[in-house]
Parts: sequence; C-alpha cells; structure tokens
Amino acid sequence: MNKVAKFLFDTWYGALAACAVSAAGFLAGVLFGFLKAVDIAGLVFGVLLLLSGLALVSAFVRSLWKRAWGRAAAQLVLGLVGAVGFVLAVAVAVFSSGFVAYKMGWEAPWVGAEEKNGVVPFEVEYQRAPAMSAEYFRRVAFASGKRVGIAMDTGGHAQLAVYALEDGTHALMDSAGDLFRVDAAAETVDMEGGWRWYRLPEGTEKVRSWGTSGVWVVLENGEEQSSKDGVPIGESLDGRRLLGKFVPYGAFVAEADDWLTEKLTPAPWMPVPKWPEELPFAVERNKGNIRSLGGWRVAFPSGKAVALGSMWDTPYSVQEMADRNYALKSERKTEPPFTPTVYRVRLGDECVDLRGEDDWVEIPEGILEITSWGPSRVCGRNADDEKVCGTNSVPMGTTLEGMRPVGLLMESGVFAKAKEPKDDGSEEEMGGEGD
Repeated sequence: MNKVAKFLFDTWYGALAACAVSAAGFLAGVLFGFLKAVDIAGLVFGVLLLLSGLALVSAFVRSLWKRAWGRAAAQLVLGLVGAVGFVLAVAVAVFSSGFVAYKMGWEAPWVGAEEKNGVVPFEVEYQRAPAMSAEYFRRVAFASGKRVGIAMDTGGHAQLAVYALEDGTHALMDSAGDLFRVDAAAETVDMEGGWRWYRLPEGTEKVRSWGTSGVWVVLENGEEQSSKDGVPIGESLDGRRLLGKFVPYGAFVAEADDWLTEKLTPAPWMPVPKWPEELPFAVERNKGNIRSLGGWRVAFPSGKAVALGSMWDTPYSVQEMADRNYALKSERKTEPPFTPTVYRVRLGDECVDLRGEDDWVEIPEGILEITSWGPSRVCGRNADDEKVCGTNSVPMGTTLEGMRPVGLLMESGVFAKAKEPKDDGSEEEMGGEGD
C-alpha cells in the first residue's frame, strides 16, 4: 500500500499514470456507451475519472506540503493537459456520434413493411433523417407505385397506428396526435387540421406545416403548395377498428396502442387553483384534445356552464362591476395596443356576454369554442362541429365604469388575489393574507 501511495503521490510519473487511467476510463465509457455494449459503462467511467482526479489533486497538494515545487509544477501541468485532453475527447466523441447519425440519414434508404398480415392495402415507408436523434421522414406508398409524403416524425413519434374505417378508407395516427386518412382505392391522403380533412396535393414530398386553416406542403419538384379547402371530419372516424401499427424498422405489428381513442377522449374540466370561494361563480379550464385546443368556461352554481374559448390573451383581470355583475378583462400588453377582450358574467341570468364593439353580445348556449365575434355577433362551434352564432346584444353604455378589482387570472391558469392600497401607502391582498 505504501508503494502505491508513494507511486501516486511522490512521483511525477504516478500523476501521469492517474491521467492515463482517467483517459482510458473516459474512452472506454464513450466506446461502450456509444455501442450500447454495457449499461454500466457510464458509471464505471465516472468512478475511474473521479478516482484519478482525486489522486492527481492529492499528489499536487502533497507536493506543495513537502515543498517539492518542481514536482508540484509538473503535476499541475499534467493536470491541465489532462483537463484539456478530456474536453477534446468529449468534443471528438460528440462530433463523431453526430457525424455517424447524419451520415446514416444521408445514406438511409426508404424502408417499408414486407408483411402486413394482408389487412392493410397500402404501405408506410420510413427514411432515417439526418439528425442526432432518431427522426424519420414518412410517406404512404400505394400498389401502383405512387407515393405521398406525410408529416415527418421529429423524435419519438414515428410509429403509426392503423385503423379501418367504415367507408373503406383507413386512418393513421401517431402518438403526437398527427392524424391522416388514406384512400387506397383513390390513392389519396388527407391530413387533419382544425378537425377538418385537408387533401395533400399530388406530388407531395413532405408536409411543411399545418393548422386550423390548412396544410402547406413541399412538392417533389421543390415547389410549395397549400391545401385550404378542408371538409369536416364529422362522423368519418366512427366505427373505426384498430388493425395494428407501422414501425420505423420496416414492420407491421398487430399489437398497437389506441392513440386515436385516447386523443378523442375529452379532457376533464378542472377548477382554477386558488379561485376565491366567496365569488358567486367559478372559472374552469380544459386542456383540450385533438378536436379542441381547450379553453376556459364560466360555471354557475346551478351547474350551467358557458364556454369562453381559448382566451389566448391571458392574463385576465377579474373585476366586480357597479351592477354587481363581474367582468373578465384581458390585460395582455401588445404593440400596437388593441381593444382588450372583455367578458361580462351576468349572475341573475347565468349568462356570459362578450364585448363586440360598443355592445354586449350574449354567448349562445351549447358552443364549445368561440371562433369569431364582432359588432352584435358571436360565433362558435358546438359538439357536432356545427357553426352556431348569437346576435342577442345590448348597448354597453357605462357598464365598465366604477369596477372594483378582485384578482388576476394568470396565463398559468392560477388565480391571484388583487392588491389594494392601505392607509400607509403599501398594498395587501384583498381578503386578507394570500395563499
């Protein structure tokens, strides 16, 4: 033991040996970790690196204590060289792994499932993308040889569950919620956006972006094109039957998670945290699902609820009006400033109005989401995906004057009590101590 201690702490070549052990441990950890040969490689590497570093530092301190200045200087230089070498080795390892990943993407072929159990009349092909993580380009291949590119997987959502629909078409969905409809007979592919089907144009190589107003694609000739004439999904997904899933390594698997049913399941309405119990109404939040972006609603004591929509312009101040009703007013700061969105909660009628221009427009019952509004008009979408509009309006007058602040409905979905000035000029939360 004394000989080992003397070797490590009293000689310059002992310090060099410590550096060598740390370098070997690092290289072994990188090698085994990259090849995934053993899961414990990272732990072994870390232990070796820690022990060698402690040995080097101890040797340096011991040399200083013994006033062996030359040996201490040599050990310090070796430590700096080892640190620089460590950083360079990490950089080389990261670059190498990234280069290998990109090279795999550059040279990756399109791979499809050779055996689909005879239940799917088309193919989904995958191509490894040139990226550090496992990302894939995807396309639908038909029997004639025609191919239509769809939205790529950006990491972890490459698998596609396959559903047979009642009209003879098929639906594809990944775990991220991207939804497609494939008509093998007509050799067409539609993509969902805003709960509508948008047809992907002929010659689509890849989908660039999509949303509630359409789908934008890149064609095989490099040109960009959009599809904005969507049709409501309606009941086209009813009676679906899960067949299996496509996976990136070129296989069709009969066992699959039912992602579509999961995404269609309505998210529960949750009360806003810290909402004051003394207020005669409540505000609830819903995170939505594939059919809806979610939003907010006002819930009355009788159980009646009125949807407010996504309320993207949070935070909202909650204020008591002079007529004992309540207002929810957007406090979002924008450049240039715009007329803030304001809701009026009418307690006696258990209704909610939305400010149109100079009037209050009653939000119609049964809507799930407000889609547009203006002077004397509020429109939204109901549970059947039908457009519903309300035109019941009254002049706004001076109803927004003399309001008393109650609190703030923040973007995070948490309620914060308002503060009011005290006699000494400071502020305190209304209602006493805050939560």
